[in-house]
Amino acid sequence: MCYVISMRHFYACTGARQVFERWMEWEPEEQAWHSYINFELRYKELNRARVIYEKYILYVSMLYIHRVRKKKVLLYFCL
Repeated sequence: MCYVISMRHFYACTGARQVFERWMEWEPEEQAWHSYINFELRYKELNRARVIYEKYILYVSMLYIHRVRKKKVLLYFCL
């Protein structure tokens, strides 16, 4: 996170955006997604923020589905 902030301060917005995009490939926690969305909103990039938010929603829903399926499998084996 600190690296992205320093990129934003010392380099162009594009460099920080590239770092955020690479970071999102690692499927980080919720706060990272919110930081990326807020970054885009700070620079008035509403369309980019919307696309990132949609990706975030898909990511969270896939995580939820994965957890539910995992619990069902565990419950099946416990019975």
